[in-house]
Amino acid sequence: MSIDSEELSFILDGNLPNHYKFEVRSASTHTKGFVWKPTVMEKIHVVAFVLDGSTLNLLSKKVLTNLLEMKSLVVDREIPHVVILTNIDKICCLEDDNVQKAFTNGLVETAVNNTARVIGLPRSHILPVKNYEKEIRLKTNINILALTTLRRLLMFADDFLENQYDQEQENAQI
Repeated sequence: MSIDSEELSFILDGNLPNHYKFEVRSASTHTKGFVWKPTVMEKIHVVAFVLDGSTLNLLSKKVLTNLLEMKSLVVDREIPHVVILTNIDKICCLEDDNVQKAFTNGLVETAVNNTARVIGLPRSHILPVKNYEKEIRLKTNINILALTTLRRLLMFADDFLENQYDQEQENAQI
């Protein structure tokens, strides 16, 4: 099941209630709990597209087209967006203790560049992370990448909220 553009628009704009359950039939203005006048807090503040860095070159044209259509809806609303590039340890041989070097690794850098080019985002909006896969215990170096990504997402969301506040202030003066 894929999401259609109207349904995604409702999500981005805050029209669908919390805990909305996706169904085969798309959401509409008749959906139970539909929010007609969403507040800023009900709207989406940041979008993260999660892509497997080890299989990026295997994305089908259909998947890529859908992804770019979703991105277009996000851009139209001036919502900050990033790509979380997962499985960077499968792109190159990063030891658990060297995960912090992901930002300077040539193969990871190439994957970041390719993702930025294909998706149409600045490199600074492509955030590489290593997945926990075979690890039994938490590892500080892996957590650093995840927490750095989380911090960047929160910064983007904060920027969005500041812009919304500024727009509200400008509109109030008119």
